[in-house]
Amino acid sequence: MIAAGRELFQTKQCAYCHGADGKGGVQLADRSDLEPTQVFQTIAEGRVHGSRRMPSWGGVLTEAQIWQATAYIMSLCQPSK
Repeated sequence: MIAAGRELFQTKQCAYCHGADGKGGVQLADRSDLEPTQVFQTIAEGRVHGSRRMPSWGGVLTEAQIWQATAYIMSLCQPSK
């Protein structure tokens, strides 16, 4: 599931804002404040935060694909050792 989410992250060009490793301008890596349902909802519905806009992927990705992307994002949130 995580590998499939990683593939989506790469093919849908999420790295443009988040960086290839999740450490880009809109950082995902090493975060402890994200919950899976929140990540799923953000991917599905999009989000606006200040001048930043996360587009909605709900009409592009299936529910299963959104959960795959969520699994990958949550794997990036694991603290680095």
